[in-house]
Amino acid sequence: MSAGAGRLYYEGNGSGHPILLIHARFLDRRMLDEQFELFADRFRFVRFDVRGSGKSSRPTDKHSEIRDHQTLRTGLNADETHVVGATV
Repeated sequence: MSAGAGRLYYEGNGSGHPILLIHARFLDRRMLDEQFELFADRFRFVRFDVRGSGKSSRPTDKHSEIRDHQTLRTGLNADETHVVGATV
């Protein structure tokens, strides 16, 4: 998905109320493999690689992670979303 001057890689699974999963900074979306599969029968899970991680592009200019989250949610018609972040 296009986001400003870069691209965000994301994956979706399941159906129901959307939950946006955000990985710890030094990892990528794969750290959330178990959660991504576990609740897919009750929720619509969306996980993505933050800029500079995994399959998302590296930042080439100033960017806002909050704006990236908003772009992703808007593009997926998931404005009312629970957001779950991980820290390690």
